[in-house]
Amino acid sequence: MSSPRASGVPGPGPEAPGVPGPAYGERTPSRLARFEDAFPGFRPQIVAGSYLLTPVKPHDGATVHRLWGALAGQLPDDWGLAGDIAVPFDAENEFCPDLAVLPETEAAKDLIAYPPELLALVAEVVSPGTAHTDYEVKDRAHARRGIPHYLVLDPYRARCRVLWNPGADGYLGRETVPYGSVVTVEGGGSRVPGAAGLGRLTVDTTGFPVDPSARRAAGRDGPGAPRAPWSVGGAG
Repeated sequence: MSSPRASGVPGPGPEAPGVPGPAYGERTPSRLARFEDAFPGFRPQIVAGSYLLTPVKPHDGATVHRLWGALAGQLPDDWGLAGDIAVPFDAENEFCPDLAVLPETEAAKDLIAYPPELLALVAEVVSPGTAHTDYEVKDRAHARRGIPHYLVLDPYRARCRVLWNPGADGYLGRETVPYGSVVTVEGGGSRVPGAAGLGRLTVDTTGFPVDPSARRAAGRDGPGAPRAPWSVGGAG
């Protein structure tokens, strides 16, 4: 079934920023900024040239809250956390990650958008209908822009996908950790000038929210058919 499409919302258009993004310290152009606070209860993103509105469910916020708390006390002083920021990748994609690790000096600026080159780690919580985008599209997009670490937290499958070592077609290192286990991120060095490496980060996923559909489908690989996000415009 196709996603509903709303009229009156322009597509990304030819003004989309190219690759690479702006230099450090420059303001990052964002096409999502115009929709800030326009769709309460939904998260806007641009994926493959279309604006998508994804409904935000209670488990999304609860998962991000737990992850934020787990990371905040471990990050070196050079690094901070941000959520729901716009990250323009290319002419077809501008994402809004649930949580990102970036230099503390940048996080303190409280901007709407940041270039992907500043991000050391991105985490996404799978929502109804976003599994393909979170697992496939963003795997490739984040890796191609060199984001060192990517976490996909999935309350429908009660697991966390851990990705590292970015390559041209996706991450070369990957591991799937069931909820109830400890997720480990080996930070290594930093690609951001003047910032230390993340070091070793651990997240105990015991007690992370699990959607009731995952409990009913215990033993199956994921939910049956979660509702798709809304498509609200395209480039064409």
